[in-house]
Amino acid sequence: MSQSSIRPVLITKVLPNSIAAEVGFEPGDSIVAINGSHPRDLIDYQFLCADEIL
Repeated sequence: MSQSSIRPVLITKVLPNSIAAEVGFEPGDSIVAINGSHPRDLIDYQFLCADEIL
């Protein structure tokens, strides 16, 4: 998959008292990279978030 076809992950919901809420994520925000890597899909996102250092 080319870099130009990778779309940011769109945040649709943030649970109260979650880590996402604590750091300020809001519905409508986008995740474009995690530790310098661009998630292509949900599996990539889960793999990249499995690292304890974000």
